[in-house]
Amino acid sequence: VELALPDDNNSDALQQLLEVSRQRGIVNSSLWRGVVMSKICAQALAQDIEVPFVQDLIKQRGLLPETDITFATWPWPIRIYTLGRFSLVKYDSPVAASGKAQKKPLELLKAIIALGARDVSEAPLMEALWPDSEGDMARQNLKSTVHRLRKLLELDVLQWHEGKLSLDARYCWVDVWALERFLNNALGVSADELTTFEPAVKQLDKLYPGAFLQGEETACVLSLRKRLRSKLLRLLPRMAEHFAQHNACDLAIATYKTATPWRWGRTARIATPRAWTVARVTTWLRVPARCTYSAVAARPGASRPMSRPPIRVPVTISAPSWPCPATATPWRWGRTSRPARPRAWAAARAK
Repeated sequence: VELALPDDNNSDALQQLLEVSRQRGIVNSSLWRGVVMSKICAQALAQDIEVPFVQDLIKQRGLLPETDITFATWPWPIRIYTLGRFSLVKYDSPVAASGKAQKKPLELLKAIIALGARDVSEAPLMEALWPDSEGDMARQNLKSTVHRLRKLLELDVLQWHEGKLSLDARYCWVDVWALERFLNNALGVSADELTTFEPAVKQLDKLYPGAFLQGEETACVLSLRKRLRSKLLRLLPRMAEHFAQHNACDLAIATYKTATPWRWGRTARIATPRAWTVARVTTWLRVPARCTYSAVAARPGASRPMSRPPIRVPVTISAPSWPCPATATPWRWGRTSRPARPRAWAAARAK
């Protein structure tokens, strides 16, 4: 049986092709070239079409993905988790990270990922892993550790060419690659195009379960961790405003809460005072889902974390029964809110 390949973005034809192939046990055809089938399988996985069958098809035919694929449903031989935890998974089985034999190769793997994982020079790796060793000794240590890491990963995942080390994206998947690709795409579009990123933002806990290599304090790790946090703190308030403009205030509040200091740390108060303020305002006042709101920190240029910054909260309410001034009393907001809304404060105190 010969099955023709569907055109790009033709979901119905793709569904029909894979459904018939699964029912008849077809995993190969004279029309199915490896490069084309790799693209077809990527489209199917991206659209959640016959996922188990497509994954088995990829494994049986040994298909390699395109270099720009970062979604986790592709059956990668090697998976590396670095967000919130560090874990190396090879052929769906975790590799033990304990033991002296594995320690240095895994430290090298972490450093390569932290430095970009593509065309990483030898010098920063030797400086990070063997700061007390001289040039020849450090390079010898690097050479032996690369050999041990290659043996651990297999499949030519780690490439060393002209003094540069890289991880081959055709054989391994790294969670931080998927996160960075998502952040770069989301930050690079206009406000009208943010709708396509709503599903990923709603499941941000899965995409970003924690800080990059939590517990590691090397310079290269801290640099990447700071960069990821900066991009997230730029994206989350933008997505929250997008949700609020589309009357999805529950999602907006949840998104703002994600960007609050109790999740990101004290520095988030300086980095995003508006997001921090809105999260506290909406949490304390319990804004109904039918309301649209905005809030601005009175001192966005503060040079130190503020325990409770002065705020002004213009709130638009669809039903006039909500007692906003009575809720925003000084004993609830603190004395710093008096200059921000003296009329609301006075009305609340009069009541």
